[in-house]
Amino acid sequence: VITGVTQSSSGCLKITWSKGRNAQSYGIFRSSTTPDGVYTKIGTTTSTAYIDKTAYNNHIYYYKVKAYANLGRESGYSKYSNAKSGYPMAAPVIRYFNVNNETGVFMMSWSSVPGATDYRVYRSDGDNGTFNYIETVTGTSYTTEELDMTVSHGFRLIPQRTVGSSTWYGINSPTKRGKSNNPVRYRALLIGEVGYTYGVSMPNNR
Repeated sequence: VITGVTQSSSGCLKITWSKGRNAQSYGIFRSSTTPDGVYTKIGTTTSTAYIDKTAYNNHIYYYKVKAYANLGRESGYSKYSNAKSGYPMAAPVIRYFNVNNETGVFMMSWSSVPGATDYRVYRSDGDNGTFNYIETVTGTSYTTEELDMTVSHGFRLIPQRTVGSSTWYGINSPTKRGKSNNPVRYRALLIGEVGYTYGVSMPNNR
């Protein structure tokens, strides 16, 4: 039974499944049309996980797994597993990132990701804080509530695509992190795509 299809990197999907009784290896099959379409074998493994590195972003793929009792030979094999789908997407990139020193409100915007219908926002509080899910937004911008101005805050985005009852998740954006510098006005300037975003302190005059 396939337990999950998740995106591991751009254009790569990781398929996982439960171990079959007496199985010595597994064949992985893929269809790019429908769950009941024609499946082509794309690999064999002795593990219970396989990464499909031949997928393309913005395409839906369906996977099935077959267990073999003789290390991949076509004798002694099981029926196909259930079908499970995946939809790889590019990672979003935060283009604008700013914190209001007087309120502790963060504002950010990003480039839209082809295929994404929504974006999940995650935040960590403190330099070593855990990233926690905050909310899902449909646009390409986000403004926080007033946050603690004594610690830094990091943000990540995960694109998602929802069609009917199916939802697929992409890979997270590079982290953007900033901190208010009260009582001096602070503007967080983008420096690099990953890691800490430092700011420039300016005199508190207008």
